[in-house]
Amino acid sequence: MQLSYLAQLGIISLEHPEGASRTGHQEDFDTWFQGRLCEGALGKQFPQTCQSVVEVACSWRRRFPPPLWARLARDNCSTLLKEAREAVPTIAFVQDCLAELDPADGPITIVDLCSGLGFLGMFLAELLPAERVHGCVLVDQAWPLKGGAPQAPQQSKKHRTQLNWDHIYNLTWPVPLVTRRSDLKLPSTQVQILSRILEPAPGPVVVLGIHLCGILAIRAVETFNAGPKCVAFALKPCCLPPLQYAKSRTRWTLGTHTFGAAEVCAWGKYNKNVWNGPAKATLAPRFRMWSSNLFRGLLAESKECLHVELVEGHYQDTYLFGRRRFSAQSPTPPEIFSEASPEQVARRILEASEAHEVLGVPTDVSIRQLRRRWTTLAHALKSDKPECAAAFQKIKDAFDQIRSLRRLCPEDEGDEKGSKLASPLPGLHQLRHEGMPAWHSRADSHA
Repeated sequence: MQLSYLAQLGIISLEHPEGASRTGHQEDFDTWFQGRLCEGALGKQFPQTCQSVVEVACSWRRRFPPPLWARLARDNCSTLLKEAREAVPTIAFVQDCLAELDPADGPITIVDLCSGLGFLGMFLAELLPAERVHGCVLVDQAWPLKGGAPQAPQQSKKHRTQLNWDHIYNLTWPVPLVTRRSDLKLPSTQVQILSRILEPAPGPVVVLGIHLCGILAIRAVETFNAGPKCVAFALKPCCLPPLQYAKSRTRWTLGTHTFGAAEVCAWGKYNKNVWNGPAKATLAPRFRMWSSNLFRGLLAESKECLHVELVEGHYQDTYLFGRRRFSAQSPTPPEIFSEASPEQVARRILEASEAHEVLGVPTDVSIRQLRRRWTTLAHALKSDKPECAAAFQKIKDAFDQIRSLRRLCPEDEGDEKGSKLASPLPGLHQLRHEGMPAWHSRADSHA
């Protein structure tokens, strides 16, 4: 390792390479880290939380062993800065939730899904009152198994353990930090989280998922929706689900909300930190639709969708927060938990009033996304019952209303010109050949 890199981290001084003192560079590092963490909209929205996070990170530099700090602060602290900035809104949310909880309900248990190195849990362990927190469980598929070695070179690359837990178990934390190796994509993981974390918890549970990619965001929402004792939920979605779900015509149901994979999936992936796919800016409308569907599927008594611009001009700026009252029992599931029935979809549509609420789309939805959403709902209303016919007419009217009132942006105009559908209602000529009820065809003939 180069001496200049160690000096930049403050581990050694180039004037005295043999020394390991960091006091000479501490003030410079504190000023630099504070400036980088608090810059932009984040520092304006959460000034107090940013300052607290800066103090914690700088204290780590002073007291952690030099080799351990060098590992956490690798790449000129780029990983630490990124994780700290992403954690700030969630830390503020957890602090507010803890202040509102009744201490008589018991200490909280924090579940950090897809935790990575565990920076979020580490910050919370330092910033929350220790007497109010039972512990923080860091769930990630890359942690070593308990009793196993941090590295397992004999395994295949796909299943090789990548995380080292020395900073978790070799240091003293105000709040107990525990790692758990689990793949959130597997159905068995949700059963294990329920039986081994949520049910044994001595008090309320807070479920967190920061920077969750694709299907992992759905699994996080499902964990909170079905979990007993869960009182708070924070999610920062990241990458969109892969295109394979759209090809298989997958439909997801979260709570009472249902949506099709074709509305939110996109092709493209990272290969050695290089993006191979469409221009990132073109994915912004689809990401907004993805976040909107996750938000609508959250079973919570109060919900908030917060936009925090961590990187200027970047569209992945959404935080989804949810709260509900503490109960040792699992929430009452919807009538049909795994697959929404046509009657259930129709009931939700008929209860909505505003056009965007009827279709379940954000106000800035593109015409292309609007078509996809309409097609998904039309497929979901495959029933001859009167309420389904009324719901179909309502989504038709909502589609026409949004389409007629909004002024088309250049992207939407391109969608219009490139569309093969002459009718303002997409997909009707296709749906007629897929076993749709008779009233679908009648609506098409009068469109």
